Amino acid sequence: MLSKRMLFSVFMASPLMAGSSLSAFAGIGSVGWMQQANVVEGIVTDVNGEPVIGASVVVKGTSNGTITDLDGKFS
Repeated sequence: MLSKRMLFSVFMASPLMAGSSLSAFAGIGSVGWMQQANVVEGIVTDVNGEPVIGASVVVKGTSNGTITDLDGKFS
């Protein structure tokens, strides 16, 4: 009786153990499906050519954005 119970337990647990090892590698093949990011960079200056610190820069039509650094640069 004990051996049947042990065999049943191993049989029931084997899908769980197999699934856990497969899930560790689930993200490896998905790299090709990721969207490639385009990097936009530049410098924001005022009419005198001075850098604008803390200016908001947003990609039109999206919510992607950043602010300029102390040199007016963004990326």
